Amino acid sequence: MTSWLNERFASLMKKQFACQDGSFFVELMQSAREGHLCLEKKEAPLDLPENSDENAFPLEPVVRRGDRYYLQRNWVYETHICRELARLHQPLASKSASFDSASLLPAQVRAVEHAMTHQLTVISGGPGTGKTYTAGHMIRALVAASDVKRLYKVCLTAPTGKAAQHLQSSFLSSDLPVQIQADTLHRVLGLTPGRSKLFSPSMIDADVIVVDEASMIDVDLWAHLLEAVSSQTRLIVMGDPDQLPPVEAGSLFADLADLYGVHLDQCMRTDRKELLELSLAIQKGSVEEVLQRLESGLGLFSPLDIKALYEKFSPPLFDQEPDPQVCLDFFQRSKILGALRQGPLGIDRLNEFFLQSYQKTFCKGFFWAAPILISSNDPRLGLYNGSSGVLIGPCQTVFNPREATAYFPDPLSNQLRSFSPGSLPHYEWGFCLSVHKSQGSEFEKVFALFPEGSEHFGREALYTAATRAKKSLTLAASPRVLSEILRQRCRKRSAILERMKTL
Repeated sequence: MTSWLNERFASLMKKQFACQDGSFFVELMQSAREGHLCLEKKEAPLDLPENSDENAFPLEPVVRRGDRYYLQRNWVYETHICRELARLHQPLASKSASFDSASLLPAQVRAVEHAMTHQLTVISGGPGTGKTYTAGHMIRALVAASDVKRLYKVCLTAPTGKAAQHLQSSFLSSDLPVQIQADTLHRVLGLTPGRSKLFSPSMIDADVIVVDEASMIDVDLWAHLLEAVSSQTRLIVMGDPDQLPPVEAGSLFADLADLYGVHLDQCMRTDRKELLELSLAIQKGSVEEVLQRLESGLGLFSPLDIKALYEKFSPPLFDQEPDPQVCLDFFQRSKILGALRQGPLGIDRLNEFFLQSYQKTFCKGFFWAAPILISSNDPRLGLYNGSSGVLIGPCQTVFNPREATAYFPDPLSNQLRSFSPGSLPHYEWGFCLSVHKSQGSEFEKVFALFPEGSEHFGREALYTAATRAKKSLTLAASPRVLSEILRQRCRKRSAILERMKTL
């Protein structure tokens, strides 16, 4: 299907530009479908006049700027984002306010000081480096310096409901004197599937907006977010630029981290030096160092055996109805992460195999428990894409999940809520998670699968999987696949870094 779409686009463009060779247009469309905003070509493939930065809305379907070529849509996005960044990244006059710098590391102090004098602040860092903790100090300092006579308005948001709720939970546990609104980016921006509000924004009613897991935000969502920030609102964005980029277009957070980011590099959450050193080696793309650290301190497992994997992670049966919290804790302690969705060692096949193997152990009078993962949002129920829960039911001759009860923790009270499976939004089994779905989560033990076919992933996928582990990591990959992954990057191409230097 992808090849057909590329060829169809090339056929239309050949007619419009009166050229014989359509290979350039095939390459351009394929590049855009892979999430790149532009395609770099040193030798001009067709006689196309150069577009200026001032022309944000060219009529041509293909746009050239120097050696870079864009689909018109991607040019509009990139140009609009550059203009909004230039608008927002301006120094601001602010009352001085003291804050508790003694409890902050030097990089965290710099981040708070930056937030006091700039409208846009970017905090980058890996898991456990204190990004949310630093944002809390920023807000406390901004409140102290504020002249507003009402309660200070804080909007907490993230690309997924799970991340937004986690962020809200972190801030509500503090004693900040603020009015908090927390929701997904789509709901904060009033976006609905298939409809765009670009160039006709509704400004977000907040004194400060805090965006978490920003590495997951694609170019369309960035464009809507940036233009919805008024001149009186501060924007704080947080994320890990070394994680996987969004599935759709752009690696904008990585660009922002390079341009403006205050980087936090001291992890305070794990006492495993080996895991920290491994993540640094992955970031560098050092094949020898990664292999050495895996073989000496962590785990490198190959070849892969799906039956052995089940035996290692097989869920238990219970002789009486189990405590849902105990089950949730069990499934959150250890997790299998996979790079591939399809195939014999893809996530879908693994979850199916685990469920079938588990059913073979069922005994009458016992109870089963299985992890599930919500895959669509239902704000009415307070369940969002990525929410993790557990199904618990009695063992029957015929497996019927509808006879079970679903349990999900409330992110604010941490109390468990129960649901009938029929009332849930769409969900999938969660014995194994994709590396993409695991972003924003952490587990004590991680078993990461990178089988044959994972070679096209870059080191960001490996880094994301490795940094989900708090205590133990085992990586299942051949040295050849591992080497190929480490030699590549997932970062999407754009000219944002270059263009921002001229604005």
